[in-house]
Amino acid sequence: MSLYDNDPSGEQRRIWSEEQLELRKKHELNDRLSFDISLKGLKYIGGADLSFPLNDHENAVACLIVMTMPDLQVVYKRFLETKLYLPYISGFLAFREVNPLLTLLDQLKSEQPDLYPQILLIDGNGLLHPRQFGIACHLGVLADTPTIGVAKNFLMIPDELESITEMKNKWHATLQAKGDRLDLVGKKNDMLYGTALRTSSKNPLLVSQGHRVSLDLAVQVVLATCPKHQYEFCGNQSKSRFSEKNGDERGNSDDESDRTQKESDIWRASEESKIKQIERSVVFKRDTVSLLTLLFSAKTEESSHGRTNTGFTSSKEGSAVSAFLVKIFVIATVIVNAAIIATVITAAAISSLVWGFDTS
Repeated sequence: MSLYDNDPSGEQRRIWSEEQLELRKKHELNDRLSFDISLKGLKYIGGADLSFPLNDHENAVACLIVMTMPDLQVVYKRFLETKLYLPYISGFLAFREVNPLLTLLDQLKSEQPDLYPQILLIDGNGLLHPRQFGIACHLGVLADTPTIGVAKNFLMIPDELESITEMKNKWHATLQAKGDRLDLVGKKNDMLYGTALRTSSKNPLLVSQGHRVSLDLAVQVVLATCPKHQYEFCGNQSKSRFSEKNGDERGNSDDESDRTQKESDIWRASEESKIKQIERSVVFKRDTVSLLTLLFSAKTEESSHGRTNTGFTSSKEGSAVSAFLVKIFVIATVIVNAAIIATVITAAAISSLVWGFDTS
């Protein structure tokens, strides 16, 4: 029986909110790092994310990548297949995904503690959150590790940051070159939630503090990890791009081409496996037709000799057997050919989907 809870109760959400507020007491927004804002001393940086096969939000793959700085060479990579028990719920992403990420971090500490990252980029928000405690803050506090939240879509915060259209108009007018930023300040209490940061794309990244890092330093780290392309570090290298629905806490793109590479790889492998099964089925059916043909040939040749009652059929009896076998062969051939045509059409359709799938 599945433990998946598709619609947690209001009481459960209240308990989660209280847990976030309790953990927030341990939340640190000042730099407590082993390197400075110039990034001198930063040797290892990590990226963490979860992705899903198409149309499956219960089975997932968690990913942890560690790279050297400043050359961004992968020195550690682990994937963890995991089961999730909640859907995406705005404001509560950590309760869905933080546990497998903690497991990967614990494995790294156990296997190769010398490669443990000095700071982590998290696919999701940190301070940019209704209770100022998104998944980047949550994971950072539990792992006692500096973290940065990096999202691609804007998460509305009631009474503070509400108009997506207004925000987009502002940053498209303001952010003209790589490194330009537009701070996200709440309307009600002037709180600095994060910043919209221009890298290489016209669409900015939404950077927010996770744990033990200031916003200015977080910006410098993110810029250093995407020297050529938008969010290259967690995009191309760790394959930790964005795969959930539009506008969620994870901050995913509203463009279909922004499916994750991991999701694409999983999907492609699954479909190629299906094609191989179909191809094996076609070969089996083809060989079956060949065997039927050989059997029919042998029987008709045997009946044509007019065997006697000493153990062989007469020519009249042979003709009757031959006619009967012809009927069986014709019926079997029609059925098998229909099956072959159906499987070939299916294989062609799946092949079209596989090779036409956008992984940009």
